[in-house]
Order: sequence, then structure tokens, then C-alpha cells
Amino acid sequence: MRRIHLLVRHLSFSEFCEWLLPYRLTNKNLCEWRERLYGEYKRGQDAISQIADKNRSA
Repeated sequence: MRRIHLLVRHLSFSEFCEWLLPYRLTNKNLCEWRERLYGEYKRGQDAISQIADKNRSA
């Protein structure tokens, strides 16, 4: 039996398909979002690590 999350129990299957399922409207190429986000957050993580290292050595 399929488990249904509390937040979507009130939706019919067609409402679920229309409003909650991710879908694409065109054949536009998908972007490499994982690489882009990793690069953005890695810079922030590196900056925080440098600050933490300075605080530890002080």
C-alpha cells in the first residue's frame, strides 16, 4: 500500500499531478544546477573554514 503524506492527503491524484509534480513546459536544456550550486556554496564554506582556522590559531 502506498503511503500518503499528511500535507497532500486532501489532494486528488489529478490535483497532485497538476500542482505538485515537477514538469517542464518546453524542451529547453536542463542546466547543470548541481555543479553551479556546489561552486557557489563551496566558496562560502571555504571562507567560513578560513575564519574558523584563524580563530583556532589565535
